Amino acid sequence: FTETFCGTLRHESSRIFLALANAADDELLATDTVKAFSSADMDGNPLYIVQPTGFEDPNYAACLLLAPLEGTKQAGYQYMITNTATLTKIGFQQSSVEPNFFKRQYEADGSTIYLALYVDNMLVRFPKGRRELVDEFISQYSKRFNVSIYHWRTFSIPWL
Repeated sequence: FTETFCGTLRHESSRIFLALANAADDELLATDTVKAFSSADMDGNPLYIVQPTGFEDPNYAACLLLAPLEGTKQAGYQYMITNTATLTKIGFQQSSVEPNFFKRQYEADGSTIYLALYVDNMLVRFPKGRRELVDEFISQYSKRFNVSIYHWRTFSIPWL
């Protein structure tokens, strides 16, 4: 019940992420994880709720949740734990300074994909013209979570 933290990207970190994308002339992809909280694993942390009105059973005092429930305080934390494990399994490394930054470097050519997480959304930064790297990542990530892609775009801020 006490594990309720769900990490989000700090404002300063997002500005640095976008400035670096601009300086490197990288492309960005924005994603949303659909029903992220209820798609997370419980990780052996039992969570009980009061029986819903109209579904009371006098033999039981509460209901054991088999998956996190949207709206509960613990759902965001469970998603954060599951998401980090999923990204690590795919090959991403979590930053030791900003826990909502991840990177995956490809040994074959040195290309790197960077992720900036804010709750159930991601900004994916990748080298211009290397969309196939992100397609591969989204394909792997989609095996665990349902992902909605906002848009592809070349990122450019002329005043930076």
